[in-house]
Parts: sequence; structure tokens; C-alpha cells
Amino acid sequence: MKLNKSLFVATALFGAMLTSCSDSGYWDEASSNELGNGATYSFNSVNLSYEYAAEESLNGKDVEIVVTRGTTQGEVTLPISAVFSDEEAMSGPESITFANGSNTAAYPIHFSKELVPGQKLMARLVIDPEELGFEAEEPDTMLLKKKTEADSLKYEADSIAYQTYLNKLKNYKLTTTVTFSKVLTWSEIGKCIFVDYNFSSEGASAEDVTILHADGTNMYRIVTPFQAIYSDDPDEGFDTDTGFTFYLEDDLSISFDEEIGTIGYPDYTFQYVWGVGDFAAYASYCSVTRQNNIYDVRCLRLRNSANLYTGHFAFMWTEGWPGNQQ
Repeated sequence: MKLNKSLFVATALFGAMLTSCSDSGYWDEASSNELGNGATYSFNSVNLSYEYAAEESLNGKDVEIVVTRGTTQGEVTLPISAVFSDEEAMSGPESITFANGSNTAAYPIHFSKELVPGQKLMARLVIDPEELGFEAEEPDTMLLKKKTEADSLKYEADSIAYQTYLNKLKNYKLTTTVTFSKVLTWSEIGKCIFVDYNFSSEGASAEDVTILHADGTNMYRIVTPFQAIYSDDPDEGFDTDTGFTFYLEDDLSISFDEEIGTIGYPDYTFQYVWGVGDFAAYASYCSVTRQNNIYDVRCLRLRNSANLYTGHFAFMWTEGWPGNQQ
């Protein structure tokens, strides 16, 4: 459920766009000398966010992103560059067409599979700015690796130029980042006996700890187990306890994202993490042993986002365990 980190790095640009005459008002102001030939196109916002209910279906549907131009005269085709965080889930055309008599056109983002609740998908759209006088190459990271003074100065200059270019794209709304998400709806699904082996070598436990299920997913959450064991009073126990989130697979095994949960006192916190992503090098320290409805978890603990320790907890799923239904 991770996003493609290259989404914000990729900024592929493309051929020249057609121009049109400017109307009055905002468009005259936008068509400054800096904009060159006076063509004025923009998205309505540099950031758009769409949130859907878990039961809503997006598979096979289009979400239209509006582009506005500064005239209603003539039919004009405008190239659009698009980068998607999940190209298997989303796609879009390479251009849109303004009809004669209209100052708006829609860019359709097509969904070819369902958006999973709790997941975020993103799209970055760019109107080609080259004809408007906005040009800048991304800084060459190889210049940093060469580490000469001249290379360093060039990288710094290119970085400043590129950031200025990106700011111009945003100022004139020639780019937009669109975020899609579905709301997670949590329902109580059962109870467990939770046992902590980190702060009690013999194992400290609490009964009737709540387990939640995110509707429409295989995501589950054990609710504040450490506060259940050690009390939610900061003087006696943990004042931070986000609970532990896991995924239940078809074979009743469980898996984790990189971040499992967080606990802590006011002066320090432990982030429980799994051996994937940034912690893939420590995967050998992470394992789950299951015996029927009992899960024994070995993981990692990151103290104050710095020092890494091993982690150990277990839980017996006493009520609502899906294995009882198979």
C-alpha cells in the first residue's frame, strides 16, 4: 500500500501548445511578458483531493479534472503530461480539446481497478509551459557525485532554477496534483488476549482487548493493547498507544506494513516496525509464528526515531477469529 516515490520526481514535458487570444480580467493579468505569447491555460487548483465512501465503486469510471482557458474562441487541442502513482489503476489521454464557444475542457482520469479503502492514489498533471517561456532542466545528480567545486556550483544553480520553474508552474496553475482516497470505516470484530514481552520478560497481559476490522479490506487493528496492560495513566503506563495494525491473509496468516504502531511515555516513544521498506535489511529479525488463533510476533522497535531494538508481542484471538468460520 505504498505509493510510487517517483511520482514527484517525474516531470516529463512535451510539445508546444496552441495559443489563443486573451479575454479581460484575470487572464490579462496572467498574460504578462513572462508568459510570452499570451496563451492562458490553467487548472482550477494546484492541489485537488477526492475522498469516497468505502462502498463507492470507481472501477471503470472516469474522474474529470477541469482545465480553463482565457478565451472561448476556436477549437483548440492542448497537450497534457500525466504521471500516475499506480499506472495499473489509473490512466489518462495525452491531450484534451476545447470546443469552440467554451473556455473549459475536462481531463478524464480513468480507473481500471478499484481503489482500496485506506489507500491513496495520486496523479500529477502538467500543461506544457515551454511556449510560455517556462523552461528548466532537472539538476543532474551526477554533478553531486563528482564533488568538484565547479560541479557543486552548477548543481546549486540548476537546483535553484528548477525550483523557480516549479514555483512558476504552481503560481500559474499549470500543474496540479490530484489525490484519491477511500474512507476507512472501522467496526469492532472481536477480542483478544494481548501479551507484551518487551517490558515484562515473563509476559504481561490484558484480556478482552478490542480488535477492529476496516470494512471492505483485510486490515485489522488491535486497539491500545499497552494501555490495556499498563493503564492509560501517564504516571503508571503509556500515554501514547496507537494500537497495532495488521493484514489477515486467506490462509489466516498475518502480515504488516513497514509501520505497525507506536507507544510511549511523554519523554520517549517506540515505533514498532516490520522488516520491509527502510528496514528491509533487518527482515531476519521479523517473524510470525501461528498456532491456530495464537499469533507470536517478533519485530523491531525504533526508539525516538533513532535507536533500533527488537520487539516481541503475542495475542490470542479469542472472539471473532475468522478461522472459526472456515
